[in-house]
Amino acid sequence: MHRKPMLNASELIKHLKNKGINFSVMSDIDAEAYLSQNNNFFKLTSYRKNYTKYTDGPNKDKYEHLDFAYLIELARIDVEVRFILLKMCLDIEHFLKVFLIKFVEDMVATGTGEDGYKIVSDYIAYDNNHSVDIKDENRKKQVNLEEKLKQNIGNPYCGNLLKNYKDDMPIWALVEIISFGDLLDILDFCHVVHSMELPVDRRCLDRVRQIRNATAHNNCIINDFQPTNKPMNTPAFITNYLISAGIGQNMRKKKLSR
Repeated sequence: MHRKPMLNASELIKHLKNKGINFSVMSDIDAEAYLSQNNNFFKLTSYRKNYTKYTDGPNKDKYEHLDFAYLIELARIDVEVRFILLKMCLDIEHFLKVFLIKFVEDMVATGTGEDGYKIVSDYIAYDNNHSVDIKDENRKKQVNLEEKLKQNIGNPYCGNLLKNYKDDMPIWALVEIISFGDLLDILDFCHVVHSMELPVDRRCLDRVRQIRNATAHNNCIINDFQPTNKPMNTPAFITNYLISAGIGQNMRKKKLSR
């Protein structure tokens, strides 16, 4: 792949002008200051994909009616969208943990031999034997949970919890320090070993994990809303879940269309 030179803010503005991007709403001077102090060029210009280009004429392949200020506004909107989505994902993560603890509590109450500690030791033993080459449709595990916990023992936010329970950890402590991905793996374990019924389709939860990671890492969310010629059929498991939640056909059609 051809390497592109690293340009300074002034050179980047000249490059944008060559692409047909205007500086009418925001001046060149203000745009240069913005690029130097507020946002990086690569992230900001990703929103240009929402705009069309001229297909012929003297401005062929240049953007139509795109001002630099519009990119800034989209970046601001994207921040708000990320905040909302991240809060939603954190709420889902929280209630999945509540669901898991309640499931273990029920196991304790039914006299299965579970005490809140056994399920953790059973999972870690299972994880040690299955942590490599376990695949789902989107990821591959490389490091087991036990190793991850050891790596985080110096973490100022969860290190004391790890030190206190490193030799014998209960489920109610474990859920406070694991990642979303590890939480999903434990839910999978309970589903396979203890026949636990997940509250939603597992594939929905993996989509939540992807959105959570994207928002937490400040990935762009609304940087490409251009229509596509490819069919955009909603996965059946999402449609079925919405039906089970009582969402009517008209609402599904309206909200799931692009």
